[in-house]
Amino acid sequence: MPGSPSVHSSGDGKPRSGAREARSIDEIRERTSIVEIVAPHVSLKRAGRRLTGLCPFHPDKAPSFTVDPDKGLWHCFGCGAGGNVFGFLMQIENLTFPEAARKLAERLGVDLKGHREDSRARSLRDLLARINGEAASFFRRQLDDCALARDYLKGRGLSDEIVARFALGWAPPEWDALYKHLRRQGYHDADIEQSGLCVARKGGDGCYDRFRARVMFPILDAQERVVAFSGRVVEGAEAVGQQGGDTEQDQPAPKYINSSETPLFQKGRTLYAFPLARKPMGERGRAILVEGQFDVIACHAAGFAETVATLGTALTEDHVQVLRRHTGRVYAAYDSDSAGMKAVLRSQDLFEAAKLEVRVVRLPPGSDPDSFLAEHGPEALAQEIERAVTAMDYRLAAIAASHPDTDDGRLAMMGEVVEALAQLGDAVAQTHYIARLAERCYPGNRDRVRWMEQALHRELRKIPSRRRGSTGAAGVSATAESARSPRDGQGVGAAAVERQVLAAILQSEVAGRWLLKELSAHDFCDDIHRRVFDTIKTKTKDIGAPDVEALLAGEQEPDVCGLISGLALTEDGKAPDAELRKAVERLREWRDARRCQELLSKAGELGAAELNELTELRRRVSRLTGRRSIGEDSG
Repeated sequence: MPGSPSVHSSGDGKPRSGAREARSIDEIRERTSIVEIVAPHVSLKRAGRRLTGLCPFHPDKAPSFTVDPDKGLWHCFGCGAGGNVFGFLMQIENLTFPEAARKLAERLGVDLKGHREDSRARSLRDLLARINGEAASFFRRQLDDCALARDYLKGRGLSDEIVARFALGWAPPEWDALYKHLRRQGYHDADIEQSGLCVARKGGDGCYDRFRARVMFPILDAQERVVAFSGRVVEGAEAVGQQGGDTEQDQPAPKYINSSETPLFQKGRTLYAFPLARKPMGERGRAILVEGQFDVIACHAAGFAETVATLGTALTEDHVQVLRRHTGRVYAAYDSDSAGMKAVLRSQDLFEAAKLEVRVVRLPPGSDPDSFLAEHGPEALAQEIERAVTAMDYRLAAIAASHPDTDDGRLAMMGEVVEALAQLGDAVAQTHYIARLAERCYPGNRDRVRWMEQALHRELRKIPSRRRGSTGAAGVSATAESARSPRDGQGVGAAAVERQVLAAILQSEVAGRWLLKELSAHDFCDDIHRRVFDTIKTKTKDIGAPDVEALLAGEQEPDVCGLISGLALTEDGKAPDAELRKAVERLREWRDARRCQELLSKAGELGAAELNELTELRRRVSRLTGRRSIGEDSG
């Protein structure tokens, strides 16, 4: 029932068992100055009681980033990002909520009591970070003493400044040089082995180095800790032979090897060079995704500092979410035949779910960014980036090129095209790509173009879209819910009315108490508005205006945080009572209209109860609108 307390809420919106943790989080939030956390990343200027600056999360020409010290909130009115001090640290440094809380706690000297994270696990990660940091220093010193490695890097076009920027190093060829160094620094065998830098001997007597006779690439996390390494063999350098029965000597050395995963390092969450690329991504509004470390370094050296790489070919949901926090567009620049390009195309659904636009940079066959820059230079790569195509354009072109220009070839090609387009779930986009492909296959032949378009649309209708799902009641309801927002007679969109209502809940105790009692999540058309309403209702102790800062304290969904912070700082929440009553009336009218659409869509299958419901809904909406009947377009 509208206004009823959530059955999932404990009253204060926090788990009873986490009371001590909640008090620690509250103490951190209350004692931390959001201005002090934001200022190192954004040049802020006073604007009344607030401060403004250029947003670090998107290309911002006019200051749209706002900080309200009194409310402890930040919000960008350009890209929509926002939240509290925890959310800012999470986005700017790519941290989880526990990591951000721990970092702020250490800054204040607050004991994060009751925190769910095991202190022993945290201590182990800190120890592994120290071991990796010591190894990185060791490898850098070894590079200074190895002319072969330095000449190799110079031969790849890397200046001393670039080598220093990426902290490149050299793993000497000796069997256990790093192991002995770490032992001299006081580290124990078990910890050295767990770092992934060394491997225990089969005889149980010490360890040997995993990386030998390799150029070393330190891998840093968002907190700029060395968490792992990648090592590349250098022609002319050979590791000292195996000892003590630990034999790899008859096996050819792989060109690259990476650290194994540890409690400190998960490759599915880590992007190479992310700490260096994070700020340029926000400034330029894009990320360039490449396959290897030398591709990244070559791009940075050429001025494309927004470039990162995955560690291996797999692209995960965590990678996509990291990119999404800092940009809205990703350019994939791979060798066209590489495993990395195939991984990007397979991951299209991850990018779509994150609302990240993906474009493919079409490099010549056999070229990667490193070799392309060496041969053609930065301007040529910039031109290719400008000419980048959508991932679907690239995929369809690849499908068309893989089949012969015959009737049988076109039929086989059309079958693959239908499968690819079915994954879009967007009829407008499908029509766009079908028209382009048909014109490409039959340029200037209008009859054949029309035939191909009709055939593809006909076959596409036979394959239910991933997003449409079933065509039963649930499917119809989802379609109605996702249709364009209804509009009232004065042209005010439902989304704007829903935002006005949510802003009033967040800003006015009296209005908030009444609106939370009158409305339920089902009264909202927009999915994120429903989620925010549910969040407010679940986390509010008494029916009334919540503490916005406290509301955001445990919230980790960027879209929800951004919307809540924006609504809390907007002027829309100061609407008069009469206007809010009218807004509630509109929301109910549109809710009933959506239900009518759902019932009308299965008119031949309605039972007596549903027919009565439809009659009552039509009467009610007709009475409210006084000007249109159900079944007509409410737009």
